[in-house]
Amino acid sequence: MWDYDIIKELKAKMDGDTIESKIATELHDVTEQYQDGILTAEEYKELLIDIEKINISNELANDEITSRWLTNTVKLLISVI
Repeated sequence: MWDYDIIKELKAKMDGDTIESKIATELHDVTEQYQDGILTAEEYKELLIDIEKINISNELANDEITSRWLTNTVKLLISVI
């Protein structure tokens, strides 16, 4: 069962021109692909982890708050697989 609060949070964060909105859009798009059956559970999990690792090491190296948000969001999304 999906936690619709996290889906709503992603949609709300998608508006704007920030790194957080870019990441929220990526996470939302990948989640929709999984929900639609385009991605397997394993592919979905791998993509979420890749999004997290790439953004934390590159885009978010100096942004601890957004890094924590991303890590917690990815953990929550993976927990519903």
